[in-house]
Amino acid sequence: MNPVCKSAALFLAVVSVSAHAKNRRADPPPAEVFTALTRCRAIAADQERLACFDLAIGKIETAVAQNELYVVDKKQVRETRKTLFGLSLPDLGLFGGDSDDKNQVSEVELVVRSAQPAGDGWRMVMEDGSVWLQTDGRPLGRSPKPGAKVIVKQGSLGSFTASVSGQPAIKVKRVS
Repeated sequence: MNPVCKSAALFLAVVSVSAHAKNRRADPPPAEVFTALTRCRAIAADQERLACFDLAIGKIETAVAQNELYVVDKKQVRETRKTLFGLSLPDLGLFGGDSDDKNQVSEVELVVRSAQPAGDGWRMVMEDGSVWLQTDGRPLGRSPKPGAKVIVKQGSLGSFTASVSGQPAIKVKRVS
């Protein structure tokens, strides 16, 4: 990709994330490397404006390469939410979280890698590496087996339920 197209694509990605961020109430101000880029638009002279954009994009590319700045799109945010589903984490405002957010994840479909009896229920390790522990002691008609499909849904008050191979749901919590 030529440098101008690459710069334009990076700019649009940053702008789309920033535009979403401006709609949130408690977001921190944008990174200085981004605001430096937006200030370039105010320059009237074409050559000066282009030089400003080139310099600002170079700083953004360097910041991204050095892991000082992250540029993500909605798809990446949704995938991250799926991998974090069920974990109790502080809301840092990085991945949304508003209750009216249409990208909110309220259920995930997982596949059992392994399962062991644990206390009054089951400890299930999923293919994605997440570990879920049954908390209600309800017996399952069929034991969870490797390859079994599990649908975990968010319940009320931070609880979760899991349906293993289409069986009635059991209460679970994510332990890692």
